Order: sequence, then C-alpha cells, then structure tokens
Amino acid sequence: MLCTGAPTPMQLPTPQDHYGVRGDLLRWIAEFLQNRTFTVKILTEHSQATPVLSGVPQGSVLGPILFNIYVSDLASLFNCPSALFADDTKIFSNPLENPDALSNDLKLVEDWCDKWLLSTNEAKCTVLHIGSNNPHKSYYLNGIELQSVKQRDLGVIISSDLKWASHIGAVVKKVNSLRYLVAISFKNIYPALLERIYKSYVRPIFDYAAPVWNPYFAGDIHILEQAQRRFTKLSPALKHLPYEQRLTALHLSSLTARRIRGDLIETYKILHGHYTCHLSLFVLSTNLHLRGHNLKLVRERFYKLCRQHFLTNRIPNLWNTLPDDVIAASSLNAFKNRLDAHFSNSF
Repeated sequence: MLCTGAPTPMQLPTPQDHYGVRGDLLRWIAEFLQNRTFTVKILTEHSQATPVLSGVPQGSVLGPILFNIYVSDLASLFNCPSALFADDTKIFSNPLENPDALSNDLKLVEDWCDKWLLSTNEAKCTVLHIGSNNPHKSYYLNGIELQSVKQRDLGVIISSDLKWASHIGAVVKKVNSLRYLVAISFKNIYPALLERIYKSYVRPIFDYAAPVWNPYFAGDIHILEQAQRRFTKLSPALKHLPYEQRLTALHLSSLTARRIRGDLIETYKILHGHYTCHLSLFVLSTNLHLRGHNLKLVRERFYKLCRQHFLTNRIPNLWNTLPDDVIAASSLNAFKNRLDAHFSNSF
C-alpha cells in the first residue's frame, strides 16, 4: 500500500513529539520544514520561487527520516498484522477466520490519511489472494476496488500460488537483455573481460534474494541455467567449449551450486545474529549424541509443497554435514572462505 502526498509543515512535528523529539530539536525541525521555496532550473534559466506548502524536502538527508517517523504510528491502528517499509504498507489477513478484518483496516487507512492530509494512490494498491481456499473477496479503498495481481515485494515477484515462475521469468529476461547489450557492444570479448562483466552486472541479478525464490521445479532450474549457459558463450575463445569448461575458464560455478552456497551463507548469518529475525526460524537439534558440530538443524513438519522447499527445510541436511571448522568460523568472510575450500575439496 502506498500513501502519496504529505502533511502540512505545521502538522508534521506533532507525532514526532511522541518519539522523544521535543524542545529545541523539535523547533529546529519545524523551522527546517516551514517557509521553504523551490525553483526549477533548465540549463541557465530559473523559474520563479514557489513556496512549498506541504511535505518533507525530497533529496534531503532528514526528509526520509521524518517521513518514516511520521507514518510509523499507522501500524498501531491496525487489528491485522502489518509491515511498513518506507512508504510501503502491507496488511495481512485470513479471510476465512475474519472476513471483514482487512476491510476494516482499510477504512482505518482512509480515516488516518484524511486526518493527516495524505492521499492514497489506489492505482498502486493491490491485493494478493493466497491459498486454494481463499474466497477472493473484493476490497475497496476510497470506494475504488483494489486489483488482484502478482506483487513485486522488494524486487521479488510474489504470485498467489507462491510459485516462482513469474519471478524467474523476469530474472531471465533481464539477464538476456544484458547479454544482448554485451553482444552488440563487443565483437571479440576476451574471457577475462567477460568474467568481470558477468560478476559485476549479471551474477547480482541471479543472486538477489535467491534464498527466498530458490527454484525447485526442474523446468525453472533449467531456464535459469540456460541463461547463464548462453552468456558464457559470448567470448569466441570459449564458445565451442563444453559448458563445464567455460565455467572453469571464467571462474564460475553452476547456478545450482551458487544457490546452495547462498543458502548456507544465509543460514550462517541467521544463526549468528546478522539479522534481526528470531533464531526460532530454525529448529536446533537437542540430540547431544549426534556427531559433528553443535548447531545441527532439524527439518520442520510441512503440509504444502512451497513449505517443503522453504529455506528451513531444504538446508538442514546439507548444513548438518559441514565440518566443525566451517561452522565455527568467527566471521562471515571466514565462513565463506572455509565453505569454498570445503566444496573445492569435496567435488
């Protein structure tokens, strides 16, 4: 959910007082927001100065902080679970348990925006119906029915069936576009340059949030690997070599191996407190008689295919086989280095 627009400067400091911002600091912020003007410059010409009657200054360091503080009380109004990230608001509800809960919270959004002189952008507000038993109820914001579509959440496309074909298709399309640009830009690209281009621009596309959307269907896995396979053929010196030899020449691994490595790194980061998520995401084994390290994981029960391939279920078996010296790494970089050494010695 996206709220656009902004409060008037006189209203903006009010909620900040509830977060301990008061006195001289609050007055300074008020002065920072009031009596501001802006002009538009085209080449050497400037427009007349126009007063800024509302909002926080875009492009400023303080602006995003003030906006986050300003909207942070919105979540406290909801009866449903919610999540806020900048000007994105997500509300979650089970329509089978409480059919009207989400509609009621949307009405609270309308009232809150009216109170603080904000407007909602209904065109950017969407509904994601998840589950085969979902009644697909219609939801409205300011009298406008919200569209039910696939949703891009922090760069990852979420579908109602919780499968990743749409996101994988978008990833492959982006990689193929880059492959085309490289192909028309370099007639004879050397392997060393191709490697640098791939690692700088292409691999981050494959890696982004991969522990979330790690594919489990053979078709999806093949489509991704095929995109990398084609990219490694751009160098004439490598074009006629088998895929595995091209990977070796470019110091790359298969995407499947890369995702396994990413899963293990993500697991290390979670278990060692690199994230704010709770350790209960994983179930630690209480069996002290097992061989190996003391951070062995237990697979959880699952009833859905999507849950079967969730990180906490697909990684325990491999994680539990890692040697003590890898698990006991004192830093993330040390873990990566020991993990790479372990895999290079194992295969």
